[in-house]
Amino acid sequence: MHLAAPQRIFARDLDLLVLLELVRIDAPTSGRQIAERVERSEAGVREALDRLVRQGVVRRMKIGTAYGHTLNRGHVATPIVEAIAAIRREVIQWTHDVIEQWEIQPLHASFFGSFARRDGGEDSDLDILLVHAFELEDDEASFERWEQQTAELHDLEDRTGNAVQILDVADAALGAPDAEAAATLASIATDEISLTGTRLATLTRRRVAAGTTRRTG
Repeated sequence: MHLAAPQRIFARDLDLLVLLELVRIDAPTSGRQIAERVERSEAGVREALDRLVRQGVVRRMKIGTAYGHTLNRGHVATPIVEAIAAIRREVIQWTHDVIEQWEIQPLHASFFGSFARRDGGEDSDLDILLVHAFELEDDEASFERWEQQTAELHDLEDRTGNAVQILDVADAALGAPDAEAAATLASIATDEISLTGTRLATLTRRRVAAGTTRRTG
């Protein structure tokens, strides 16, 4: 480690990306495998690994004709890597904990969109789907309380710097969506990070079945 400038460990985006991948892996991993995981060039990843080995935060060992790499979990910089890796989990856990405290619980809550797909950037929104019981809308006081609760999720904007977009729908709308809405729901169900309640695909099937039963009954 560069003792006069230890921050150099994190000076390059690719180096940090490699560290964040290694923090998730215990087994020795080759430069080629890491490059495939982080979707970067093998040459660039090998150069990053060379730098990180020199800094002591990555260990390299020969395995047959190749070299494997592991994170040096005893390195003084490793807790920083682990903390950065935990940021995503912290966002998910904070949101889950907020919703769990609500007086009126959603039938379903999940992250969707770029955050769920892991392809968002600095300007990406945090998209949250909430499904509430249709009957809630018949009680003005309860629905007002529901809206007050959902507004609490905008505190994520201060915690992350990203705008929060909430898609709040009644469960009845899942039973007979138009083509566009059905495509949107299918996309969300594929990528969702469930926060609480019934999974979206399951909830949608139940609502569709309930609607079919009423029409044929």
